[in-house]
Amino acid sequence: MHVKNCIELSKKRKAGVIGNLLREKIVNELKEAQSFSILVDSTQDVAVLDQLAICVRYVLKNNVYEKLLKLVVAYDSSGIGLYNLIAKEFSEIDLDMNKIVGCSFDGASNMKGVYNGLQSHLKKNANPSCIYTHCLGHVLNLVMVDSSECCKNAEFLFGLVQQSATFLLDSHKRMKVWSDLTKQTHKSHDKLRKLNLIGATRWWSKDKALSSIIQFNEPNVKDSRFLLFLHFLLEITSSESKFDAKTKYTAHTLLQNWSKFEIILTAAIYLDIFTISSPVSKFLQSRSLNYLIAFNMTTNLLNQIKEKRYNGDEIFNKLISDVQNFITKINKELELNDIDFRIKNKFSKNSVSRVPKINKMPGELASDERPDVSTEKRFKVETYNYILDIMINSMEKRFVSNSELLKDCICLDPKNFKNIKSCLPVNSLLKLSELTKISVHVLTSELQQFAIQYDTITKNFNDTFSKNDLSFDNDSNSESELNIDHSLECNTCNNCLRCAFNILYEIVQQSGSFNNIYLAYKFVLTLPCTQVTCERIFSKVKNIKTKLRSLISQDIMEALLMINIERDYVVDKEIVVNTIAKSSTELSRLLI
Repeated sequence: MHVKNCIELSKKRKAGVIGNLLREKIVNELKEAQSFSILVDSTQDVAVLDQLAICVRYVLKNNVYEKLLKLVVAYDSSGIGLYNLIAKEFSEIDLDMNKIVGCSFDGASNMKGVYNGLQSHLKKNANPSCIYTHCLGHVLNLVMVDSSECCKNAEFLFGLVQQSATFLLDSHKRMKVWSDLTKQTHKSHDKLRKLNLIGATRWWSKDKALSSIIQFNEPNVKDSRFLLFLHFLLEITSSESKFDAKTKYTAHTLLQNWSKFEIILTAAIYLDIFTISSPVSKFLQSRSLNYLIAFNMTTNLLNQIKEKRYNGDEIFNKLISDVQNFITKINKELELNDIDFRIKNKFSKNSVSRVPKINKMPGELASDERPDVSTEKRFKVETYNYILDIMINSMEKRFVSNSELLKDCICLDPKNFKNIKSCLPVNSLLKLSELTKISVHVLTSELQQFAIQYDTITKNFNDTFSKNDLSFDNDSNSESELNIDHSLECNTCNNCLRCAFNILYEIVQQSGSFNNIYLAYKFVLTLPCTQVTCERIFSKVKNIKTKLRSLISQDIMEALLMINIERDYVVDKEIVVNTIAKSSTELSRLLI
């Protein structure tokens, strides 16, 4: 028993030592970088403890990093309580909080509060110029929540999606029926198709949940998800099934609801919106995303939504045509299988509530203000137009922070160098000058000179510096998957903020020219626009601290988390052995 305890203690000591060494490497890099930003978020673990993840974003040489610094238990979740906890942890690892230039949190009041939130205490006690950014991933998710809860048809659709998934997943008997049908129609699939529930924290959950039931771009209707789901419900409600009356009634209710034309058309509207919003949401979760790319992507998304709104008649008519063609194909397949069930191919007469009659007051000449229009026109106005209007208003209201800094970032974009060679816009780079404490005249002069020489520099850059000399923090998402103009993987486009920074880095290393504008680029790349790194950390926490390991100590869990995440760091084995040996006299005698 003693030997077993010694072995377990040795494992814990080894994990703790390696975790501390990894943190020391990160701290040394932060000191070398001289400035950094913090990303903070919290979640409740399986032991009902509020785990606070403190992550840092910094630029070292020509790489952008986002790393986990500490994972601690927060007993006081108020703004001042979180600040005191972070200040205590920074003091223990000898980090200066005055070096914090930016922060990104979610929209909770204890985080973003301008009077008593964490960001206000950072500005009061650490750095008054600290730039706070509400995580753009969370903001876009709030926009989608607003648009999916704005009208009755939207609420009814996603409530129906949730009820359908719950109906299937809550019974192994119903899952057996689903599995048998899936094997008949999808023999080539190794994995069993399932319906997705709408999650409370997953940003893409509504898109996934709706797409798991119905899709309009499937090449073969026989293999469509919606037809499979209808077969499943029809199998449950058949007279030959052995399910109880309650189950049959629920399946019959789902069938009746999914057979409504308004529901199918509403699903088509949201799937059309998700085609442009989901790629942006995924890309906002990328590593090393910078301010300018995030701003451009959200702006492009807003412009695409406005285009759908302004061309509403054409797009809405096309959606109706596509839905009717889809329903016709589905009904044809049902007819070929001798199934006495059809989906409605037009608006129901009672799909819109009747016009209320208002009694006229004495002397009143006006009639009912609500015009008597067709059901289709009313659906377009009250559902399609209303959904898009809510999205546009929500995005314009939520994506407005740090506008002055974003205007300065646009001037740093190589795409705009042709417009600033002669002169910059009025009041340009004022905010950036204030934050970096570099004279605006110096920044303006160096940026204009850099813009004038940029084409010549980029032509000779690949010949002067080989690709092997450049190091990039690549992201896993490809350009084709996310449908974007350029990704973080680019190293030769010479047309984005990241490429311009890498060119400046090489120039500064060789000659020292453009040093001030290089620092400005470095400052912009240091600022975080999301805090999704914290979300990734919490996914790892769930894998390490499970119900079977709910009593694991905080130090060991944090060390195991660091080892699991920072796999690219190499730890010297000799240092680990020597550190463990110094922990006791007996270990020192055996190991040294």
